[in-house]
Amino acid sequence: MKKLLSILVFVYLFSMNAYAETYLTPWNFQITTSSKVIYAGHVNINEVKDKLIKQNIVKKNILNKFIKNLNDKKIIYIFSEEGGRNIINANTQNAPSMPSFKDSEVLKTCSDLKKSYIKMTKLKLVQTDCILEFFNNKVNSKKFSENLSKNIKSILFYGHEAQEYNRSQLQYFVNYDKSVTIFTLGCTIGDCEVMHDEMINVINSIKFN
Repeated sequence: MKKLLSILVFVYLFSMNAYAETYLTPWNFQITTSSKVIYAGHVNINEVKDKLIKQNIVKKNILNKFIKNLNDKKIIYIFSEEGGRNIINANTQNAPSMPSFKDSEVLKTCSDLKKSYIKMTKLKLVQTDCILEFFNNKVNSKKFSENLSKNIKSILFYGHEAQEYNRSQLQYFVNYDKSVTIFTLGCTIGDCEVMHDEMINVINSIKFN
């Protein structure tokens, strides 16, 4: 019986991870995605472009522009296997002057982000999230693993809604070395949970070379 149970546990764990894929991002770290999503980056765009068109995720008439953006190594995308408008992207920038992460400075950082987005979009935005999730090797929520890469210095979570368009934007600012990678989920309000969980799992999977 014990041997049978061990076999069943192995099969269960294998089935959970059988279709997980690991990719090297343009920014010198790896991420792992689940079978529920499609990763699109410079390393695999030729393998997935037909699938993206067939599932009507990327329009054929903008495919060349889409591929060029990926080949420039400035951005990556993660799409739901089911299609739809809930999409994750990530880009990396030189790290801005980071706050000391006192509560007041965290709130100011989020307030400044909101003002910048309002200025860019000309939309009325409602801020929904502003949390310092990880700092100084301390995880401040249950979202992230205690085994996060030691290269990561901090993770700031910011979110807002554009209610007139029924859209939500959730962002994680992952600060490491002299860079910050911004993971962004654009989703329909009330329908963000699945892809939000995927984004958290991707961040947990980060491994630097």
